[in-house]
Amino acid sequence: MTIISAQMKKLREAKGLSQTELSQLLNVLPRVYNRWERGHMCPQLSTVIKLADIFDVSIDELVGRPVKAKEIFFHNKELHLLCALAGTLSHKEQKALSRVMKNYFLYLLVKDLAESKT
Repeated sequence: MTIISAQMKKLREAKGLSQTELSQLLNVLPRVYNRWERGHMCPQLSTVIKLADIFDVSIDELVGRPVKAKEIFFHNKELHLLCALAGTLSHKEQKALSRVMKNYFLYLLVKDLAESKT
């Protein structure tokens, strides 16, 4: 099994998809997808891009390259610690946290706009 095939299996299972369901999303025969996931064949780049989109990961993550995180510095030590802890969350949990943060920043933006009009 290659790194990409192991990643494909891990990410597919995390999404709760069967090989057949994923092969349908990719418009390939189930046996073709099965060969990719077992490492007997490699998908073309266009398919790797589709897989990354379906799994909502970067191509680097899909092929097993370590994600290089840029160090972000916060003056608030608690916020810095919370961001470090966010890196330990699962992909699904990080997406949920991201939605909460986006909504909060949207709230602040709307609040600022409303205050500037008064």
